[in-house]
Amino acid sequence: MPKMHIHSKILIIVLSNLIFISVNAQYTYQKQIGTTGVSGTGDGEFDSPSGVAVDVKGDIYVVDKNNERIQKFTPSGSFIRKWGSLGSSNGQFSSNAAEDLAIDGAHRIWIVDRNNDRVQVFDSTGTFIASYGTVGSGSSNFDTPNGIALSRDGDTVYVADRNNERIQVLDTAGNFLFNFGSLGSGNGQFSSNSGASDIAIDDNGNVFVADRANHRIQKFSFDGTYIAQFGSLGSGTSQLDDPEGVAISQNGEILVMDNHNERVSIWTDNNNGTFTNSSTFGSLGSGNGQFASNGGAVDAAFDNNGDLWVIDRNQDRVQFFDGPSIASSVSSSITAQTNNICNGDALGSLTVTATDGSTPYTYSWSNSASSASISSLVAGTYTVTVTDWGGTTTTSSATITEPAALNTTISSQTNVACFGESTGSLTASVTGGTSPYTYNWNSGETSATITGKAAGTYTVSVLDNNGCGEGPPP
Repeated sequence: MPKMHIHSKILIIVLSNLIFISVNAQYTYQKQIGTTGVSGTGDGEFDSPSGVAVDVKGDIYVVDKNNERIQKFTPSGSFIRKWGSLGSSNGQFSSNAAEDLAIDGAHRIWIVDRNNDRVQVFDSTGTFIASYGTVGSGSSNFDTPNGIALSRDGDTVYVADRNNERIQVLDTAGNFLFNFGSLGSGNGQFSSNSGASDIAIDDNGNVFVADRANHRIQKFSFDGTYIAQFGSLGSGTSQLDDPEGVAISQNGEILVMDNHNERVSIWTDNNNGTFTNSSTFGSLGSGNGQFASNGGAVDAAFDNNGDLWVIDRNQDRVQFFDGPSIASSVSSSITAQTNNICNGDALGSLTVTATDGSTPYTYSWSNSASSASISSLVAGTYTVTVTDWGGTTTTSSATITEPAALNTTISSQTNVACFGESTGSLTASVTGGTSPYTYNWNSGETSATITGKAAGTYTVSVLDNNGCGEGPPP
């Protein structure tokens, strides 16, 4: 059916209540954003959407390719804002060529501006921050970049530099780090002009690249070392036809947007150089859970619940599938604690250990610290919220203790009865601190009670068993 070009400003967001059961019962169609087969320029309308990402709050960002803009939606699919226009200035996008996006650890949005041969960075409101790259084949140059992904810690940027048949790696300041890949069909190589089209990174830092025209997915270590691959041309269960996108679930499954087979293909990494195709979902058509021919399923992104948003490009929509439950929720516990041994000290420390969920974890302590271990703590209760990569949270708390303040008094005193005698006595009593105590009198005695003293002034200092208190008197 030919596309209808709607230019109305009416909000068109379809959130269907119909439920379509996909071939793989793990992924069930729930709703969509956009109107099937109807392109437009209004809020919530698309013209050939090409990329999707979800932030930690669950908000959805869509590259609205032929409208040269980005649209942002709530987790339920309601329109929030849009930004971008046609051009080559900061914040603009080349014609029909804004392609993919990813979100870094500072919640900034990195967008591939393909025909301007650059990557642009925005904050979550669409305010322009920076632009990196110029056309060419040197370091920090791009030639028609197509896909982008951030490491799970959000600190390293991987860009599919398509016409240079390589992956470019940058830090989040835009500095070139290294690249890998070359032209060809061998291990670690990419096909010409339709090779490296998309990137996904797993919890272990492994980099998966959709090598489209070679009909395969290649796996690399974080430093670009080739590890393994899967896929070959065909429509069988273990075959692919122009795979254009790849995503990795919180459970570690590899989902491939098997473009010309109009499906999403699900794979398991056996971590021994082999991969198993576990199932697929989707088919050719315009119904719920179906995809357009030769330009349907091209990109996907998971939300914090393990559910999936899939771009159906040629039908101008983004479909939402209820995914399998995440393997396990994140949990945490305080695994190391040092208390203060003297009243008033600030020498306490705590360490929290997180398990399960999906890495990396972030830490937010009640004293504003943000690392797993905190130190220089005064007495008090400290609470930490641990958030995993999927946005699941857990809390732990512990109380740093300290002894009561050391307090010394003279509890007994006998004065000298007659002039010149040495019949006086004194007894010091101590509370707080940690017993036993050490006494130091200015007369040289080291017991709590001193006797046989002549008239005069006597001073005592006390140390507890931890060395807390005052040293010998002057």
